[in-house]
Formats: sequence, C-alpha cells, structure tokens
Amino acid sequence: MKPFPAPPVFLTARPAAAACVAAIALVMMQAPPGRAADESDYMLATAGDLADLCASPEDPSAIHMCQGFIVAVDQVHIQLAAAMDEKLYCLPTESVVTRNGAAAAFAAWVAENPRIATVSPIDGLVSWALDAFPCPAGQ
Repeated sequence: MKPFPAPPVFLTARPAAAACVAAIALVMMQAPPGRAADESDYMLATAGDLADLCASPEDPSAIHMCQGFIVAVDQVHIQLAAAMDEKLYCLPTESVVTRNGAAAAFAAWVAENPRIATVSPIDGLVSWALDAFPCPAGQ
C-alpha cells in the first residue's frame, strides 16, 4: 500500500475536515481523462477516473457510480459543515443542483482543468465544488 500524499491546501486549516476526508479516502480507494470509462476507472484512483465515469451518461453503471460518489461526498460535507459550523462550499438556494447536472459539470471542469485529473477523486470533486459553489462572505 502506497503512502497518502500531503493533504490539499484547502484542508490544512481545517484539521477535523482533513481527518474526515482522509477516512473517506481509505474507504473509497482509485486512466487518463477524455475517453470512455473502462473497468479501471471503477477503482477511482484519480479525479480523472471519476470524470470518465461522470462523462458516460449512456453507461448506467458508470453514471450511477459517479452520482453515488458525488452524493456521498456531499452528504459527508453536510455532516462536517454541521459539526464544524463551517461549509467548504455552498450549493445555490435559488435552484436545484441535479445529479445529472453535477456529473456533467464536474466532468467538463476536469476536462478544462487537466492538472486536476491526477489528484484523488475526493480532492478533485471538492476542488470543483469550491470553484463552482463558493460560499458568500460570512458563511
């Protein structure tokens, strides 16, 4: 088993969040972006693997795994935000973010930001959420 890399910058100031994300990474362990999903993508070694699954709406198992991962990370974020009284990202209140919309947006964002394809799926997904759904000042 290879050692875990250093935590992403957005977690270094939040030790409780870092501990929870590290625990999730142990449970949800990880092929270049921009191609059809294949069996190796289901190991979720990288954000690129997750993006490949999310970019495959015609493949029910791929899109369902992608959406399940997104929902799971969001559910953990909700619990962490409640426990820490601090959100990492803020979903819009005036509209609904659908699973299909989130999957497509994440896949497109990874394609536009190829350096993200090599980070862990959780780091990539949370980085996308931070970029796509910043919290208003004071939240």
